[in-house]
Amino acid sequence: MKKVLYGILSTLLLWSCSDSKELSQETLMTVRGNYVVDLFPAEETSLEETKHLTYEEALSKSQLVLVAPNIQKVDSAYGRGVQKTYIYRISEGYITKSPKKIKIPSEVLFISKEDLFKERILTDSISVFLVPLDKYKILRNYRKIDYEWLPDAPLLRK
Repeated sequence: MKKVLYGILSTLLLWSCSDSKELSQETLMTVRGNYVVDLFPAEETSLEETKHLTYEEALSKSQLVLVAPNIQKVDSAYGRGVQKTYIYRISEGYITKSPKKIKIPSEVLFISKEDLFKERILTDSISVFLVPLDKYKILRNYRKIDYEWLPDAPLLRK
């Protein structure tokens, strides 16, 4: 009697498993809903080229504009979970736009979140659009860096 009972139960079990439907993409969407969770939104890369500001827009948004023939990359830093940061030095040049009471130091240090040269060698003078540095208090106090490159500003040759 036990063998017959086990036989009937096993056939019922096999019969119930064979009728299961395959889950298609459509049924999965109805089961899950239309929820899409992006686990790494900061790591998305877009293939679109960023739009740079025009000279007039960059001039109006920046606080200090310098025309410099010699810009040197002093340092660069990046790490896991940290944005790339570049430090540049301008040792000579002239001021195109500045606030009223500015004392011209012998050299100007500024930070950029993008590589301005990208392995290019600049032989001409270029316009440098700078804004006051709001973040990086340690660098501002320790290294005397007061300015940051204006985001999306053009790298214009003079």
